[in-house]
Amino acid sequence: MKHYDVEIYYDYNVGGIRYTGTRVAFGINPAWCGTPPYGHQEITGGGAEEQARGLVARYPPSQHVSVFYSPTHPEETLLEPGIGGGTWAQLGFGFWFLTGNIVLLIAHRKLSHKFRRPGAHIS
Repeated sequence: MKHYDVEIYYDYNVGGIRYTGTRVAFGINPAWCGTPPYGHQEITGGGAEEQARGLVARYPPSQHVSVFYSPTHPEETLLEPGIGGGTWAQLGFGFWFLTGNIVLLIAHRKLSHKFRRPGAHIS
């Protein structure tokens, strides 16, 4: 599987304070899940090269961009608001993982009563 890292950095001012941002969108570069250092947009899978080239083409050097930031935490920014495909994929994986574990738990509880030996104690 091909893997591409794209670095996007942008400077912006809020209340006279200069900040540097790196997040393009939610679902790209979730810093909390162990991806490369903040500033990299990790792109993998089918069509990864096209996605990486498209990201670079959307944000060429020295281009003026709109930066969306949190009013209470201006260091938290992104360029493309909304929920990206990576976020939906993570939520979908989490849903199916949770559902599968619930099914296994229910099956285990039902089967453990069928195969219990008389006089055995299960705690």
